Amino acid sequence: MTQKNPTSSQGEETAPQGDKTASKITARGIFSLEGADGHKGDPEAPLENLIFVPTHLAQGPWFSGALHGGAIVGLAAHAAEITPAATKMRPTRITSELFREVTLDPIRVNVEAVREGRRIQLLRVSLWNENKTKELSRAHVLRIREAPDEVSDDLQPDENLDSDMPAFPGEESEVFTTGLTNIFQADQPAFPAAFNLRSKRDYSSPRSVSWWKLNYPLVEDIPLTPFVRVATTADFLMSAGGLIGAADYVSINPDLTIYLNKLTDDPWIALASEVRFSHDGVGLTDAALYDRTSRIGNASKSLLIFRR
Repeated sequence: MTQKNPTSSQGEETAPQGDKTASKITARGIFSLEGADGHKGDPEAPLENLIFVPTHLAQGPWFSGALHGGAIVGLAAHAAEITPAATKMRPTRITSELFREVTLDPIRVNVEAVREGRRIQLLRVSLWNENKTKELSRAHVLRIREAPDEVSDDLQPDENLDSDMPAFPGEESEVFTTGLTNIFQADQPAFPAAFNLRSKRDYSSPRSVSWWKLNYPLVEDIPLTPFVRVATTADFLMSAGGLIGAADYVSINPDLTIYLNKLTDDPWIALASEVRFSHDGVGLTDAALYDRTSRIGNASKSLLIFRR
């Protein structure tokens, strides 16, 4: 299977070349849930009693048995979101450190409150292997209290800050991802197969706009929330592979930070990305995030670039 612009387990650039059928997809979510006793997990059980088992939809398409970064960030977002707060709060930032390859083995999640207050809450979310001998990834999630009547409408700026937002493309720009498999397991659709993608990207440009729609729950039988949806999607920010030649170079992101000024129920998320890198193999991608009505936030990731 040959593709020009691959996606790595940590978000390397992709131009999916899937077929138009999802018949090979057998998973009902990116993760399944087990209890500590090995039976099906109860979503209402305490987090420490649950084990998250990656399905084939969690794996990146270009490394055997390794999770895509979007699955890792999405799981951290889910764990933070189900953690209680002192008052009604919503997430405004998640920073995920993707410091080692995460395999398709069962995962345990631990959440600790670094700062617990009435106005802000800062959570540290750690993903561990099943017996908790190795930390796989770490995220920090900031939540801020909601006060619906704090700022009146007449104080909102008159200027249209969304005048440059990208137009939502038509069906003719659909890129079929459902047949995209892991190159080592041709019968297993990989992480991008969980999405619809619309893009007219020029792969010679350091700027791109792509629209993604996640079609599966992050955890089977648990409905997607706006925060988990965008956290799971944002790792598709443009990387450097399409520009420098993915056949010769690997471009991975060891981190991802997402800021959100609003949560959206729109299933389509746009990533308007710009990538920069230097001769020493270090780069950065910045992106504005949109739904189909307005900007919802921004995201950034560092790039580690090296020869294959």
